[in-house]
Amino acid sequence: MFRELNKGRLKAELYWKGEPAMIFCPNCSSEVSTSMEFCSRCGTRLSTAATSAPTPQATVTMESGLTSRMIRALKAESRLYEEVEHDPNATRQVLLVIGMVAVAQAIGIALENLLLSQSLSGILAESIIGFVLTATGIALWSYLLYFFGTKLFQGKATPQEVWRAAGFARSPGIFYIIPFVGRIAFIWMIYTNIIAARQALDLSTGRAILASIVSLLPYIFIIGFIELAVSAIF
Repeated sequence: MFRELNKGRLKAELYWKGEPAMIFCPNCSSEVSTSMEFCSRCGTRLSTAATSAPTPQATVTMESGLTSRMIRALKAESRLYEEVEHDPNATRQVLLVIGMVAVAQAIGIALENLLLSQSLSGILAESIIGFVLTATGIALWSYLLYFFGTKLFQGKATPQEVWRAAGFARSPGIFYIIPFVGRIAFIWMIYTNIIAARQALDLSTGRAILASIVSLLPYIFIIGFIELAVSAIF
């Protein structure tokens, strides 16, 4: 009885007032009008529906913090790379990751040269070069990975999606700040980059590894040319 009465009431509201505000039934999760006292599907009283409705936004906010995402990227969580791939809001976070890694590498290089008693001008020059290469390297790498991954290995993604996933895959680079020892993070990044490639391009692990290897060859050539050009300036 309640079901039929509420159905009629909802139809009347839709006709005379336009579509009313909607909430979710706490029992069956059906979408119902805020003006209805009982759910038209299961008959549950809706007096607490507004407070009992699912709150996915709270979960998204909790999981989308930069620190949380970087930690998950360090752990090479597959779900993290899928998440940032499809989240346009992660674009700004990727820029922060790239910035932090670039600064960490610049500081690490400066500390290494300082410990080796290099000149101050040499320390500054190498730090700037390291910053530029790190910041530009991710853009170059993500495009090459996108290009070869989609053209040769039938991956499915946009350049932006690959860039976001590859950007977070650089998270281990934060340890570059530790002189000498921090360079081990490069090995860590090889693994996270393969996971990012697999998730972003929707490839098998084997194909993701092959796409990464094929992308690496032109990457080394181009980044080497950029390094020579920047070194000539400084």
